[in-house]
Amino acid sequence: MDAIIKKSKSAPENIKITAPPSKSYAHRILICAALADEISEITLPELSEDTSATIRALTALGADFEINGEIVKVNPISDNSTLEKNVDCGESGSTLRFLLPVAAALGKNAVFIGRGRLPERPISQLVSELENHGVQTVCMADSPEKNLPLKISGKMKGGEFTIAGNISSQFASGLIMALPLCGGGKIILTGNIESVPYIDMTISTVNQFGVRAYRKNNIIEVSGGIYKSQKIAVEGDWSNAAFFLSLGAIYKPVSVTGLNFNSTQGDKAIIDLLKRFGAEIVINDESITVSPADLSGIEIDASEIPDLIPIASAVAAASKGVTRIYNAGRLRLKESDRLKAVHDMLSGFGIKVTEKSDELIIFGSESEREVQNINIDGYNDHRIVMSASILSSIYNNELKISTAQAINKSYPRFFEDLSKTGIIADFI
Repeated sequence: MDAIIKKSKSAPENIKITAPPSKSYAHRILICAALADEISEITLPELSEDTSATIRALTALGADFEINGEIVKVNPISDNSTLEKNVDCGESGSTLRFLLPVAAALGKNAVFIGRGRLPERPISQLVSELENHGVQTVCMADSPEKNLPLKISGKMKGGEFTIAGNISSQFASGLIMALPLCGGGKIILTGNIESVPYIDMTISTVNQFGVRAYRKNNIIEVSGGIYKSQKIAVEGDWSNAAFFLSLGAIYKPVSVTGLNFNSTQGDKAIIDLLKRFGAEIVINDESITVSPADLSGIEIDASEIPDLIPIASAVAAASKGVTRIYNAGRLRLKESDRLKAVHDMLSGFGIKVTEKSDELIIFGSESEREVQNINIDGYNDHRIVMSASILSSIYNNELKISTAQAINKSYPRFFEDLSKTGIIADFI
């Protein structure tokens, strides 16, 4: 589905957006609830394709979900059947990487499948560690570039696991959630550790459900134990709020509500990024308001905040001077090759940008803003589609972007919220 995005003649002056629920927290909370001793009640105002994938996969493993408006009741996994389960992860890397070790710890016979780029995304190191701890795996893919379908059997044993810290924090998070089921264990993270806030988010979540885990530098200790049912609300999503906070920096003042300022979500770093670009920011107990200012390019280390790079690149394009984004090689392994996708997106807007193996250099002040026809490939990547839509605010021309439906992966009401800012999307 293509979208035509344009600004209305009368944009509102007081723009207020409520942050959607955190996809990252929702995955973790849903999984912990499915592993708990009794029924849990989760307040989750809306589902995305990715969180729906986790619900679908947990259902296949034996959990039961009752959804009534914003309330999700989770009946924990109680199926001890040895029958093979078909676990459809959709396009969700979190669902796959979290639930592979969880299913193995439960001793499930299962076939994991996925769509889009998911079969090509790396899982070999996680699979190797599962095999080292008593799990049998068979890759049933039709080409050597793919890792799915993947068949697993046997029951994972606890103990010591070694995971590279610079491939995916999701490997460690999946093991953290699984290890209480098999007596606990230790996870050793080697090399440079990236996306640490996501690991700490997992530790915080399992602790909320009564299981003990902690991290000291590169060592994670997880105790054996029983997950305790909870009544819990999913907090607002800093990753998706970043799009509208960034819109405030480059277009018109925007206030975002529903965010936890004490959150462990790493993407609350958007506040610091926008401050460094020069945006005006006001924070009170209920909201954060970002207003345009004289923006200047900065240097950004992408290693801890990979999901912010597409929208940070859009802000860089609207800023004077040069922005350098480095330690960004892992972005090539996302829903798209995000370094290439961001490069192509900015180039489509007439922005001068240099793409290197793990860097982007964006020349905001040297770029031509009067582009006649803005046609962007969304790469079926939700963060590319949303970033391009936000960047279109500094242009007077219409934007045409492909695969606009990709927003459903994380933020289904994005275009509805965007319309509240005076930027309208029509679909063809």
